Amino acid sequence: MRERTVAVVMALMFSAGASVEAAKTVLKVNGKEISDVSITLAMRYAVRAVPPGPGQENAVLRMTVEQTILRTLLAQEARKAGLSVSRDEVATRVKEKRQQLAKPEIIDKVLKDLHGSEADLFALEEEMLLADKFVGEKVAPGATVSEAEAKAYYEANPKEFEHPEQLKLWMIMAAVHKDASAEAKEAARKRAEEARARCLKGEAFATVAKEMSDDPSKSRGGEIGWVRRGLLFPELEPAVFALPDGGLSEVLESPRGFHVFRVEGRRGPGLLSWDEVHTQLLNTLRARKLQERLAEILGPLRRDARIEILDPNIEAALKAPPPPTATPAPR
Repeated sequence: MRERTVAVVMALMFSAGASVEAAKTVLKVNGKEISDVSITLAMRYAVRAVPPGPGQENAVLRMTVEQTILRTLLAQEARKAGLSVSRDEVATRVKEKRQQLAKPEIIDKVLKDLHGSEADLFALEEEMLLADKFVGEKVAPGATVSEAEAKAYYEANPKEFEHPEQLKLWMIMAAVHKDASAEAKEAARKRAEEARARCLKGEAFATVAKEMSDDPSKSRGGEIGWVRRGLLFPELEPAVFALPDGGLSEVLESPRGFHVFRVEGRRGPGLLSWDEVHTQLLNTLRARKLQERLAEILGPLRRDARIEILDPNIEAALKAPPPPTATPAPR
């Protein structure tokens, strides 16, 4: 499905003859040429991160082009400030990006179809790294938030930190792939039953989780933390929320596999404590301030930039109204 979505987006962007012509310039930012290869690669990253829903392909193109413009402006400011990145830094980033894609060969297909080269990929990653370096060295230092400021925000906005009934959960999971055979599924069930049996015999839940769980929480001994209703799979919730404090569940099945839960705390509706929220709140407020500072810098740069659109599909995407967005409250 994802491959089909990308194909649709690419069809929106480029004419039918693009795949048999050399890579072409589709955008200029203050004279800096941006090729179809660069836009398509950047779009691949965007699609990997946030797959578009039906009818959202044009929105992905718009988002990618706008981000490309802003990134190019930041990279230009980085160069003006004397910042640079090494060939080794770029090579490391290229390797990371290939590994992050579900199918790393997609990058090679883009380069081949649009007659690009590894140099095009390196050029894109260099721009990204320069933009990141400018933000890290020239913008982020001014986006600080103190503990006192975060505490004041916490005390002034109690509604944002209310919580419903919650359980403090630990979990062991024996994962089952969606295409697993009946034999593999049964083997996973038996592994979950073995883990539960060890817990019933008195072994520490955390020890068993670290040895036998397939969930990332195994590194924390299976600790998930406080969970409200609606966060677990519907198949799991009734049995889990019926457990008493200290209770160990039966082996429960979900679309992810087989689970064993332990409850080590229960609380009714209330307010998240400062100790629970302060680290996340600090990060949220700092990210918010960083966005504000970036907007202050990018606003004039974007307004005064010389933007030349050389592809009619990109021009149409930029003229289309942006989709509505919502700003989540910090948690």
